Amino acid sequence: MQNISNESPVSNVSNVFSGYSENFDTSNSHNLKLNAEEIEKIPDYLVWTILNLIFFTVLSIPGLIFCIKTRDAKNSRQYSSALEMSKKCLISNVIATIIGIIILSIAVLAAIFYY
Repeated sequence: MQNISNESPVSNVSNVFSGYSENFDTSNSHNLKLNAEEIEKIPDYLVWTILNLIFFTVLSIPGLIFCIKTRDAKNSRQYSSALEMSKKCLISNVIATIIGIIILSIAVLAAIFYY
C-alpha cells in the first residue's frame, strides 16, 4: 500500500515560499520614489541656456548640449549621469555668459570710442 502523508499540498507550497517573505525588502519601492523626487530636483538650466542662445549664440552650444543630456538622463532615471550633466551645463553657461558679456562690453566700448 501507498504511504500517504498527513500534510496537505497547500502547506507544502507555503513552506517553499515562506523564506521569501522574510528576505523581501519592501523599502526598495520607497527608495525608488525618493530617487525619482531627487532626480526631478536636479536643475537643467533650460531658461538660462535659451537666454544664452539668444544673446551669445555660438558660446551657448555646449550648454544646450549638456541641457539636453541632463533632460535625457532625468527621463531615464540615471541620477549620477543627470547630476554630472547638470554640473557641466552650469559650468558651460557660466563661461558662455561671462565671455559673452566681456565680448559685448568690448564691442559697445569700441563703438562708443570709435564713433
